Amino acid sequence: METAGLVRRERPADNRRVQQVELTDEGRSAFGALLGTVQDFDRRLRAGFTDDELTTLRRLLQRLVGNLAAPREVASTNC
Repeated sequence: METAGLVRRERPADNRRVQQVELTDEGRSAFGALLGTVQDFDRRLRAGFTDDELTTLRRLLQRLVGNLAAPREVASTNC
């Protein structure tokens, strides 16, 4: 992204271990252009779901991610 001119990195003189990253003007423009597209896509994905259904979906997806992070276990026969 830095090579594409979307972000720039700077190191503060008082702490060279830190890198600060900020959007360039071109990066801000690209972000603005993409934001509407992402929001429209999100609305399409969630269309027809109630708030309760979306809450359940988030909880189930979090459990799936948690399963990936947990140590591997023998597969159960619940599949």
